[in-house]
Amino acid sequence: MPGVLHHQMPRLESCGTPVDGYFFMHVANTTTSSEAPQRIFENYVHADGNSILCISNFSRRDTYFHSGHRLFWSDAMAECCVRAMRHSRGTMEGLETIWRLTISNEVTQGIIKSIFSHLPAGSTEADVEAGDDRFFALLASDHGKGPARMLPAFPELFGRRRMARIRVFAESTESQHPDLCWFLEPAPAPSPSPEPPPTPPTRPLSKREARKYKRMTSLTSLNSSALSGNSFGTS
Repeated sequence: MPGVLHHQMPRLESCGTPVDGYFFMHVANTTTSSEAPQRIFENYVHADGNSILCISNFSRRDTYFHSGHRLFWSDAMAECCVRAMRHSRGTMEGLETIWRLTISNEVTQGIIKSIFSHLPAGSTEADVEAGDDRFFALLASDHGKGPARMLPAFPELFGRRRMARIRVFAESTESQHPDLCWFLEPAPAPSPSPEPPPTPPTRPLSKREARKYKRMTSLTSLNSSALSGNSFGTS
């Protein structure tokens, strides 16, 4: 596959990612000149919808980058997935991995180098779990913000999944650019909304009605307290 280097194939396989069966999807500036449109985003979407390989993505190539009409990676990537699934008759609801290959961004490179600086010399890969400070650092990078926006923005398309952990790969003798893989998992179901309190009475109540109203307000208060005391994951 153009854009996927030879040494990256074993990395894909080590994460259970297919190495063939992809649609090549690209988004380009339209132009009326004789020059070929400049591509902004170039990615692969697997026909089964279980993997995305991000090859070359540079928003600043967008003619409208500094205007209100710029394309966001999250929206463009979701549209590419829709079109790929239209051809394969598949679904993205089981998306398992999102790869960012051949990372050239210096900020992301710096975060990955920092991770390996705390590992034994010669380490070539490392897993970072959700909740780790390094996870959040990569999530806030240009290689994390896009998927982090895309998944909750299109929950039906991607089966309500969230980013669960990362595997980072160090630079190699074949490439001076690291790689990373986001592993996804189903997001927890949203917490139920607490019951609204009973409507206050608009007339004087009998003793029996007053006792019933008091019980109802007490139960509503208890249910709300129970919900607020639980910890629910966020996508």
